[in-house]
Amino acid sequence: MKNYSDLLATKTQLTILIDGIETSAGLFDTITLDSTQPTTINGYEILPKYQYLAHNNGILNIPAPFYSWLHEHSGQGWLLKPVK
Repeated sequence: MKNYSDLLATKTQLTILIDGIETSAGLFDTITLDSTQPTTINGYEILPKYQYLAHNNGILNIPAPFYSWLHEHSGQGWLLKPVK
């Protein structure tokens, strides 16, 4: 998250740039990436930065919503969860 407005998810799609080719995914989709290709998601460098999280088969799986996963692995800031 670069600033507070990034917390307010106004877009419903993530922009994924894999080795120069653009694709998209939903905010809550599971994302599976080949860890040998440089990848950014919404401008955040994912590979090779988080390549160490890839499985032995070279696949990086992001099973949680992307921004929750990013905050957990980057150690930046808090994500507030509503109390029921």
